[in-house]
Amino acid sequence: MSRKFNLLITIISLAVSFLSSASAMSGDEEIFDFKEIINDPVDAKVISTETKDGIVFQNIEYTTRVVNGAPERIQGILAFPEGAKSLPGVYWSMGGMAKANPEFPGRIAARGYVCLTVTLPHNIRNSFRTPFDTKDPKSANLTLLARDQMRGITVLSQRPEVDPNRIAMAGASYGGVFATLIADPRVKAGFSFFGAGNHELGTSLPQFRKMETMEDLEIWNHTFDPAFRLKQRDIPFMWGVAFNDHWFHFPAVSKTIAEAAGTGKRAIIMPYWQHGFPPEVDNTLISFLDTTPIASHPRPAFNSPGPIQVRQEDGKVIASFSWTGGNPVVKAELNVSYGEYTPWLGWPHRASFVFPMEIKDTQATAKLPVPSRNLPMIVWGTIVDKDQIMRSEERRVGKEC
Repeated sequence: MSRKFNLLITIISLAVSFLSSASAMSGDEEIFDFKEIINDPVDAKVISTETKDGIVFQNIEYTTRVVNGAPERIQGILAFPEGAKSLPGVYWSMGGMAKANPEFPGRIAARGYVCLTVTLPHNIRNSFRTPFDTKDPKSANLTLLARDQMRGITVLSQRPEVDPNRIAMAGASYGGVFATLIADPRVKAGFSFFGAGNHELGTSLPQFRKMETMEDLEIWNHTFDPAFRLKQRDIPFMWGVAFNDHWFHFPAVSKTIAEAAGTGKRAIIMPYWQHGFPPEVDNTLISFLDTTPIASHPRPAFNSPGPIQVRQEDGKVIASFSWTGGNPVVKAELNVSYGEYTPWLGWPHRASFVFPMEIKDTQATAKLPVPSRNLPMIVWGTIVDKDQIMRSEERRVGKEC
C-alpha cells in the first residue's frame, strides 16, 4: 500500500457496540475547579528567549497551584512567530508525558499559532505507578496533571501574542488523552494523536488498568474518562487513529468518536500502523486547525463523506461512498478488516487489506471481497486529493453481504 496520501477520508457509521459503558452516575462529578484554574495567579516568568527561522522560542515558568503556602512551579516552552499579536493559541500535550521539547511547538508556531508545552511533574503526581484514585478523583494523579496543563492555558490566554477567545488543545498518546479530555471551557478546537476515551473497550493506560473494581470503573467513566465529556462539548476536533494501536485500542477510539457531540468531528484511520504515523498524518492534524473557527490562516473544510453503502450487483458485493467539498480527489482506496468485532482481543495484530476504488465525479466504488456470508468485517474508505490532508470514518458489515 502506498504511504503517499493526500486527502484521506474514511466513512464512520458505528451501528453496534459489543461492550457498553457503565451506566451514568446521577450528577456526574466535576473534578476541576475552573474558577481557580482560570483566575488564580500564574506568576509566569520568561527564563530565556531564542529566535530560529522567524520563530521565537521562550523557556517559561509558572505556578500551577499553591500547597501549604508554597507555589508549585513548572517549566515549559512557548513558541510563536516574530511580531505575533492576538494569534490563536494551542496548548500541546507531550506524548508519554515526556520532557518539553520544541518540535511540535515550533511546527505549530510556523503555521501562525502560539504554542505552549510543559514538562509535567512526574514525581509529584506519581503518575505512572499508581491507579486513578476513585476515592478522591479531584486529587487523582491524572486529574492533577490535567489541571497543570489547564493552568498552561491560563498562561497562554494572558500573553499579548494570543487571542484568548481562540484557544485549542492538542497532543499525542498520553497527550492525546489530555487533549481529548476537552474539560477546559476555553478550548474551542483540538486534535489528538491516538488518545481517546472509553478505555474499558481496550487500553494500556496503567492508571486505568490498575483499578480493581467495577465501582472504580464507574467512577472513572463519569469523572475523568474523556468520552462522557465529549458527548457534551460540540467543538471541532480531529483524531489520528492507528488501527493496530496497542495503547488505545480501535474499539475504544471509534466509539469515542462516534458518540462525540456535533458535526465538526473528524478522524483518520490508518491501517497497519500501531503507535506511530507517517508525516502526512501530522500535517493533516495540524492543518485541521485552519478549518476551525480559531484558524490562523483559514482554509476550506476537508471534504465531507457520506456513509459507505454496501449492495449486491450481478452476484458481487459492491461498496461505495460519495462526498461533498471542493478538494479534487485523485485516488481512492477501500480498507477491510475481517473478523469479529471483539474489544481488547488481538487488535494490535489484526490484519487489514486495501483495495483500489474507482472514482467517478464525487463517488468512489469498489468490489468488496467477501470470503464468507457469515464473516463480519470492518470497512472504511480512503480518498486522496492534491493536498496531503486526511479524514476517516468506519462501518461494520455483517450478514447483509
